Amino acid sequence: MKRLIIYTLIFLIAWTSHVHAQTFEPTYGTPCSSCVPALYELITGAPTISNPTGIGGDAQNPWYGIVAAPPTTFGNNMSLPPAQQKSFMTLKNGNGSNDKVRVTVNGFVQGQKYTMNYALLPLRTLTSGYGSSGTITVSSPNGSIFGSRTTSLDGLNNKAWVLETLSFTALTTTLVFTFSSTTANGNSGYVGFDCKCP
Repeated sequence: MKRLIIYTLIFLIAWTSHVHAQTFEPTYGTPCSSCVPALYELITGAPTISNPTGIGGDAQNPWYGIVAAPPTTFGNNMSLPPAQQKSFMTLKNGNGSNDKVRVTVNGFVQGQKYTMNYALLPLRTLTSGYGSSGTITVSSPNGSIFGSRTTSLDGLNNKAWVLETLSFTALTTTLVFTFSSTTANGNSGYVGFDCKCP
């Protein structure tokens, strides 16, 4: 009888945690131009999925300098298909470009606090400047903002990813995460986003 009660409790705990689990789609994918990661939505611009080789994984459109592999996919890259290994979402801003994307995630528990870990990298090509900041905003589907974090990348170069966290309290079970970037002085520039979270 004790064993039945213990197994029942274990089942109920596992079932409850499964009901409240959320699936956050990662920012990696098969490199491409004018595309977004799986289940992300384009808001404006022409974002890419890139890798250390170049924009959209194109060696004919390379990054300036050596680009490090993104931290969240690097450790797990052996489980990804070869084309997706070391890939990350790239947003361009400036000179008429304003890339912005969002992803809608279900399964949050109202009132519970969450912490999102992600990384950003200022990038440039031979003809552009570096991206100067990256922003992630957390909101409800109706637009109410629950959290936002802008990370200044001024003065940095594409040598190392900047690790960041964003803490927020879920006020609805469905949240929208919006990704954007800026570039200083009217130049165009790029910011890489690497996230497999929360």
